[in-house]
Amino acid sequence: MHPGPVNASVHHPQTLVRCLSAFGLGVLGDTLLRATPWGINFTIGAGAAAVAATCLGPSPSTARRDVRALAWAGAAMAISVAWREAELLTLANVAAVGGLFILALVRAKGLRLEAAGVRRYVAAGVAVAVVLVRGALPVLAMPLPASPGGGRRLREVAIGTALALPVLIVFGMLLASADPVFERVARSVFAWDTERVVSHLALITIFTWLAMGFLVALNAAGHPDAAPGDEALTLVRPLGIVEIGIPLGTLAALFAVFAGIQAGYLFGGDAIVQARAGLGYADYARRGFFELVTVTVLVMPLLLAADGLLDRGNPSVVRGFRALATILLALLSLIVASAGYRLWLYFAAYGMTSDRVYAAATMAWVAAALAWFSVTVLRGRRGPFALGAGVAGLGVLVALNVINPDALVARVNVARAQSGAELDLQYLARLSGDGLPALSRAAAALGPDERCRLAADLERRWADTSRAWRTWNLGRARARAAVLHIGSLCAQGPAVQSE
Repeated sequence: MHPGPVNASVHHPQTLVRCLSAFGLGVLGDTLLRATPWGINFTIGAGAAAVAATCLGPSPSTARRDVRALAWAGAAMAISVAWREAELLTLANVAAVGGLFILALVRAKGLRLEAAGVRRYVAAGVAVAVVLVRGALPVLAMPLPASPGGGRRLREVAIGTALALPVLIVFGMLLASADPVFERVARSVFAWDTERVVSHLALITIFTWLAMGFLVALNAAGHPDAAPGDEALTLVRPLGIVEIGIPLGTLAALFAVFAGIQAGYLFGGDAIVQARAGLGYADYARRGFFELVTVTVLVMPLLLAADGLLDRGNPSVVRGFRALATILLALLSLIVASAGYRLWLYFAAYGMTSDRVYAAATMAWVAAALAWFSVTVLRGRRGPFALGAGVAGLGVLVALNVINPDALVARVNVARAQSGAELDLQYLARLSGDGLPALSRAAAALGPDERCRLAADLERRWADTSRAWRTWNLGRARARAAVLHIGSLCAQGPAVQSE
């Protein structure tokens, strides 16, 4: 018999209870598990998960008793985390607790643990992992019951607003961290500690999402022989332009405000930055670059998610999404330009580091991927996007291997020191083995005291390096030769005492 609306409505009270329980577990997880290293807080959290498995587990069945037993075995094992302090032992204990809860979810799906082989365990574990990652998606996918008048539109606005809030908070926080003027504007509107609020909201969201996946997996009974990919991974009800447009439009407005604030002094010189931002050019660049890179990186998965949730059966919805995405990408290009300019100022003021090189490469790849997104996905050609973005990423990675970032850092920073800039020898001594040959060649240009301090730091670091053939690496082999060469350069000048 075909299930009617009444059958669908029967599950709404259960769904509401699971949603509220998942939110409660999310708040509890944020309260307990943000404190590290874990101890009794982990034990309490595992106990709460076992209580949830007992009260909200599968309907009466032959598997229910086993699910409860495994969950409480996990909670009992979690006592060891509050008992023993050794780092490796604690790691093993946490892994064991996680394994027991995963077994409980596998058993809830119908797998007979005593009769399953390795392949079936792996397949069921993958299926459970998929459900956990999906989190609240099955709940969001539930079709909304029809209602007269504007009730449906009101629900659409509510969903769109709920989707817009985390987007606005995360991107607003990043942009506030990137620019002091924008931060002052934001703080004048929101008087609370935004960093702490975002931290709590992020952890509550993560734990709630995983808790919802846990509760869904507990009740997602399936055939024990089902393949991991048998379950549908798409939403039953796609989202309309109101639900998609509110978060994307809000983000576009946020980007526009940030770009407008930047326009007055981004290229106006040091005097304007000091007058408006209260910072010198160097501090201005140092503050904002990595936050703007993060903004650039986060936009691509956001647009991909919006495209995947879109109601493609409605041409007006597709056109509206493409228009909003185009505006968003245009505004993002201004943020990318700001990040690139700050990077240039960063290099000029502080020199080069490996992190800055990798961040610049990441930004270049994301910019290329977003450009590819605009000529494929936004023009209705979704198929080529993944391959093109992957090829672009591979190209950036090959370029990084050819450039050798650590060697580049060594050459550039020593050259800057010859021009009178400060040289951070401690940082250079921490470079990987890939950078030491270039550093040894550049060390001849250093003063004798600097050479000897560098040689002493490197000899301490590389003294205990394993020479076993199983761990041989070209970079390490060349690094040892470079350390010897820098030591010989030190011998040519007056020795100094290492700090």
